[in-house]
Amino acid sequence: MSMSAPEHDLAPAAAREQFRAGLRRPTSGFSPGYAQANLLAVP
Repeated sequence: MSMSAPEHDLAPAAAREQFRAGLRRPTSGFSPGYAQANLLAVP
């Protein structure tokens, strides 16, 4: 899926919306001033 380059000054909700719509690229730096965390839960 081809999408235009995103703004890297997005609110977290707006960044998540772009990724859910199909944007595939590293997520760091999309919402300056917010912390990013990844969670992997293994049963």
